[in-house]
Amino acid sequence: MLDEKRIRQMTKLAFFEKKEEKNALRIGRYFRSDYIGKELLKNFFLASIGYILVLAVAVLYHIEWLVDEIDTIDLQFAAGCLIASCLCFLAVYSIAVYVISTIRYQGAQKKLKWYGKELDDLQNMYEEQEKSGKKSGRRRKET
Repeated sequence: MLDEKRIRQMTKLAFFEKKEEKNALRIGRYFRSDYIGKELLKNFFLASIGYILVLAVAVLYHIEWLVDEIDTIDLQFAAGCLIASCLCFLAVYSIAVYVISTIRYQGAQKKLKWYGKELDDLQNMYEEQEKSGKKSGRRRKET
């Protein structure tokens, strides 16, 4: 016999799985430090590539001035400024990524805790129905 409450519960869980497949369920496979470390490493490379691209565009935009003034530019000082600005950019960006990743991980953990509770509730519904002697429609484990 179909239990309407159990069907609603299964539908709610299936909707959660479909909706959160790429977010909470993916994030939940990692420990907190592993997830944040992975995000920091990934974004370190992406931020470095982005910084280099922005620097290349700036150089191309000012190429005429650079060619004219190449003899008078202190290249060691300019290289030091570029490295320092890159490190500052990466530091600020890494802090932002750390904060965002931590918030995402905590949100995913809350959702997964709710999901686990709902699965337990569904399991309890099956057990209650089996104790009352009704057919549950669920296959029993063979021992």
